[in-house]
Amino acid sequence: MKTILALAVFAASLSNVYADSFEDQAVREKSVWDSSNHPKHMLSKRYVSKLTSLPSEGSVDEEKVPWSDDYWARNLGGIAYRWQTHETPYSYKILSASEARRLTPEQIKKLSPAEKFDLLKGKYKFPLTKKIKKYNSPDVPGWQGICHGWSQAAIHHPQATPITLKNKHGLSIPFAASDVHALYSYYYGKVKRGGVKILGQRCGSNSESPSCTDVNAGAFHLVLANMVGLQRKSFVADVDTGSAVWNQPAYSYRTEFKEERLPSPGSAPGSVKEVKAETVFEYILENSSSWNAPSARKRSKRYSYWLELDKYNSIIGGSWISSQRPDFIWKETKGKFRGKFSVLKKLL
Repeated sequence: MKTILALAVFAASLSNVYADSFEDQAVREKSVWDSSNHPKHMLSKRYVSKLTSLPSEGSVDEEKVPWSDDYWARNLGGIAYRWQTHETPYSYKILSASEARRLTPEQIKKLSPAEKFDLLKGKYKFPLTKKIKKYNSPDVPGWQGICHGWSQAAIHHPQATPITLKNKHGLSIPFAASDVHALYSYYYGKVKRGGVKILGQRCGSNSESPSCTDVNAGAFHLVLANMVGLQRKSFVADVDTGSAVWNQPAYSYRTEFKEERLPSPGSAPGSVKEVKAETVFEYILENSSSWNAPSARKRSKRYSYWLELDKYNSIIGGSWISSQRPDFIWKETKGKFRGKFSVLKKLL
């Protein structure tokens, strides 16, 4: 009964927060966000924008904390990398059908995630393994991989445990937790299409480009406080401000407000004051592959920025103080595993 009462009180207070935030919504919508930085790209049309109605700290629900695993670097062969024996598809010979049928259980156990997927599908010519080998190269930069796939898979699906499945020919294929994670990461990174919402633009080689000065600090804080603070859900941030991309799932944040000042030149039209915010942003980091699920690794960055507020105390813009800042942030809808990848439903 106490739990039900507490939930009822929480729901009522949350509805009041939203109702308070929606007051004079039409006026607040006149604030200027450029085409790449409007919070609506990540949030629903009716989001909480009033600073006093937003929590100053929050974290993702414990049962939905994204898991850590490899980002499957392209220079190692992506998910065709035999991570237990450290063999790349550039160094090992892809098996023939006759060789595959003669594999011992211990040999199958040490194959790459891609090879195990092909065997599970009964594809003894290893079409996925060959495709991945052709796409990747030992000469590409080490940061390139499928962290964009891993980060979304880690948000949408529970952490895996080892599992053994049989293919249609009765062959047993043991999958490590990291093998399962690899296949889910590949699906999100290379197969699934659509359902992506993004805020900001990727910074390329030209550091003077406008894409290297966003994501807008005010929009970032709105997404962070609404998604992680109020909804307790994760999103993905490219935490590298340069041309490299490191996609990391958000875990928690804590903001302190330091001082106020009058609007500076270039602040959003309608701003009546600016508030200095210092935020510790914590995210999930990659980890080495393992048979059992790797432990979650967390890392944090400290961001400093000004929030631009209108007369309703709503955030309508912002500017960065710290050189540390996310390059862009994004989220994607949950995958449904159709077609030849429908077999992935059996792995979790």
